[in-house]
Amino acid sequence: MTAAGEGAALSSPLRRFLLLASLCLLFMISQMLRSSVAVIAPRLIADLGLAARDLGLLSAAFFIVFAAFQLPVGIMIDRYGARLTICITMVAAVAGSWLFALSENLADLALARAFMGFGTASVLMGSLIVVSRWYSLQRYGQLASILIAAGNIGSIMSTTPLAFGAETIGWRAVFWLIGFLTLIFIALGLWLVRDHPGPVRPEDRRRESLRQAIAGLGAVFANGQIRYVFAISLVSYSSLMVVLGLWGGPYLHDVHGLDAVASGNVLLTMSLAMIAGALVYGHADRLGWPKKRLVHVGGVFVVGIYGYLALRPETPSLTEVWALFLLLGFGGAYGVVTMSHGRMIFPDRLAGRGITTLNLALMGGVALMQILTGVIVGMIAPAGAAAAPEGAYRAIFAFVALCTLAAQLYYTRAAEPGRGGDRAA
Repeated sequence: MTAAGEGAALSSPLRRFLLLASLCLLFMISQMLRSSVAVIAPRLIADLGLAARDLGLLSAAFFIVFAAFQLPVGIMIDRYGARLTICITMVAAVAGSWLFALSENLADLALARAFMGFGTASVLMGSLIVVSRWYSLQRYGQLASILIAAGNIGSIMSTTPLAFGAETIGWRAVFWLIGFLTLIFIALGLWLVRDHPGPVRPEDRRRESLRQAIAGLGAVFANGQIRYVFAISLVSYSSLMVVLGLWGGPYLHDVHGLDAVASGNVLLTMSLAMIAGALVYGHADRLGWPKKRLVHVGGVFVVGIYGYLALRPETPSLTEVWALFLLLGFGGAYGVVTMSHGRMIFPDRLAGRGITTLNLALMGGVALMQILTGVIVGMIAPAGAAAAPEGAYRAIFAFVALCTLAAQLYYTRAAEPGRGGDRAA
């Protein structure tokens, strides 16, 4: 039995459940913060005088900082443990939430989003490291999908509930509440989460020197398979966040005339579909379905739906858009499989650095995609316009479809994990 398997056997089911639940709560807040711009975007435009093209930069500020800190966070997780790394950095997310509530212009909002990005940079990857040590690697994909599906409740909270809260008590009050809720979840994490099951052996307490830790990054990048998983990670999550995290709300407002709550209802459906999709992909991965095949199935959903929205001769009906966003959320949730693929190509001693390197691609891809789509909107929308024309959104959809297709084609060159894959010793 592996060390992770032995540790899981020694720990009680209740202990593991409470640990997983605590990590899910922290990830839920992370998801809510990263997706919180879409449904309140029209309100931010109206209250603070923002232009539509500003939204790309505002949303991307979170992901730029999030991605920039992935490699340092990976070193921190491997040296100091995921529990302390997550809980200490999450304090910055509290500060970011409260600064967002106090913001009066684009610069303030972007700075607040940057604090949120730093504060949540370690949550998912640190949680996945903890899960990999409390459970056997054979269950990693399934447990990762459960963590992500439960955490995506935060994505749900950033749709209709956030829109309703913004309409009733104001978006500023909502972010004050999010900050206080985050503090409570940090306290729970410190109490319930442990990096390893059972007592830590003396050899486990040895820490690499900073020089050794940096050298470990070299070993991560020397892995022959990382380039392919890195490429698909650039688009797997960003293709969903284009709609759910940024342009879904403005598109439904500008093209279909929906208000914030109605837009939130549509995006809520997409969030629920993402949860279902993550569970289905995770279960299929647990059953031993080829990872590459699952990823390519997800790619067909994403490329097909975005291509259709870009090329359909007439404006699709709201019902049609609703159904397409639902399918996009379900079929595009294959990111849990790419994370499972990535975990299998690294040994435990490099797990933190390996997974956070791939998360650099995951979140860096979102930042890049949102900045570029913001540029696209700025090129097509009239200067100073608060709303963008449908043609701008069609251009966004076409761009995402092409990026996803290119990454999927490159990923075909990856080795199937466990079938000649490049897992380091």
